[in-house]
Amino acid sequence: MSLKRKLIGATMGAVMIGSMFGGTVFAAPGGSPNHIINGGNLTIEKALEVTGSGDMAPHETFTFKIEPFDLGVGTTVDSLVVKKGKDLKNATNISSKEFSNQDKATEQYGKKVVIDKTAAFDFSTAGFDANSPAIYRYKVTENAGSNIGVVTYDQTAYQLDVYVDNQGNPTALVAKKLNENQDAAVGRKVPVRFENAYDTEDLTIKKEVTGDSGETKKEFHFELTVNASDCLTGVTKKKKKKHTQE
Repeated sequence: MSLKRKLIGATMGAVMIGSMFGGTVFAAPGGSPNHIINGGNLTIEKALEVTGSGDMAPHETFTFKIEPFDLGVGTTVDSLVVKKGKDLKNATNISSKEFSNQDKATEQYGKKVVIDKTAAFDFSTAGFDANSPAIYRYKVTENAGSNIGVVTYDQTAYQLDVYVDNQGNPTALVAKKLNENQDAAVGRKVPVRFENAYDTEDLTIKKEVTGDSGETKKEFHFELTVNASDCLTGVTKKKKKKHTQE
């Protein structure tokens, strides 16, 4: 039996065997009872739901934070002592790939969703203690961006356990969602996934001509000015002509 299997424990052994040969044990949104990442490379999944009548994403790069977490420190899980995670470098502003208004939403699970962008963090550089196999515990959250009121940011928090072997190497990552008070992990093992919503609307300008002398065949011109924002980078003015006859 490998050291890795010993560290994870007999109850996870079958899953670890599969993940050692096939990489991450991945599931559709919602997770599975046995979602475990083999090794120390965390993938943070990001999905953006576009609501309303539009189908374009905003211009934004989402960021995430991984911080040491002291919940359950000193307890034992899978025969390993839980320790508060070590301080990490460059872990408070981990960036996803950039979304832009060139990204179009597609239908997924009955929702309009922009193709997932991901962020990643490698725990192999954390400097975990050797000769002391343990679980190092962290909390993972999404940082609120600059488009509050336009984009709904995900408030989910995750407990992330990093399993570390006798050489101080991370061998597995296990995440569970935290409850609203962030004082207990709940449910099953899940991917670290944050889902946001971006509300869009169409604008229709209508001109009504009344009266016997009204020019019902005249073409009217309208000018719409859109104030540039982080969500609409590169858009300063947009003109649209429309001719209506009543």
